[in-house]
Amino acid sequence: MYDYIISKGREPSAFFYAVCPYHELVPKVKSSEAKQIITAAQSRSIVAKLLQGEKSIPNVANYFLEFYNQSKLVLAKDPQGPHGISIFSSVLSNRIVLFDIISPTNDLVINVVACEIERLLTQGMTVKLIIDGVPYSSSLILQKVIKTSGHSCQTVLSDQDVYSMFNGEDAAFFGITSRAENIYISKHLSVHSCQKWSDIIGSFEKVDISNSRSMSGGFATGFGGGRTVTMSDKKEYIVRPEEIKSMKEDQFYIVSKSIDGVMIADLK
Repeated sequence: MYDYIISKGREPSAFFYAVCPYHELVPKVKSSEAKQIITAAQSRSIVAKLLQGEKSIPNVANYFLEFYNQSKLVLAKDPQGPHGISIFSSVLSNRIVLFDIISPTNDLVINVVACEIERLLTQGMTVKLIIDGVPYSSSLILQKVIKTSGHSCQTVLSDQDVYSMFNGEDAAFFGITSRAENIYISKHLSVHSCQKWSDIIGSFEKVDISNSRSMSGGFATGFGGGRTVTMSDKKEYIVRPEEIKSMKEDQFYIVSKSIDGVMIADLK
């Protein structure tokens, strides 16, 4: 397929692979040979490769058709045209790429984008990645990118409820947040999510001290008796779950490795 597209003077692209009439390729190659568009040697080579991979054609066709259906609103039909750009070349040119995956269920699109990020990292490039509203479980490749985030790949996870992005995978959630340089926590509606963020911010041991006094010798005399001191330890959240739930829309709690404690900020 690749050789055939090249022989036609076109640049291979996902769009061409998606709309390709796979089962008509051999006659089309023969026709191109007859019209002397390609040589007999090229024709034999292309036909041999097509026949060799004939059993895989349905899987290849289904993959690219599904990929096209997921990405057709952002996929360039002509990669050499004015609207055709690639993630790889854009990062090399120090550009910002805003990629709308349309739906978090478009796993093929997410995987392709994640693979491009991996390819950039293996080439020694530095990537700044912002993931907004994409569930952590949507792609194993994306999970790998997030887990290995560091100096070469600075990652920001953003959502109305970041905890919900992890679909209950607490180990992954706490593992990633423990490595975060900065965490910005806004108002959450889910009590469960508020609880998790309170756990992230931390707690302290509060000591309650109570005094009691006993007396002997009767009420009038007041002689004798003793004093009792009772101490009890109690876990107290630095920021309680209900405080997160009742925050204003323009407020943030900020947890950072560069500061002690937690800050609260208002957006003006």
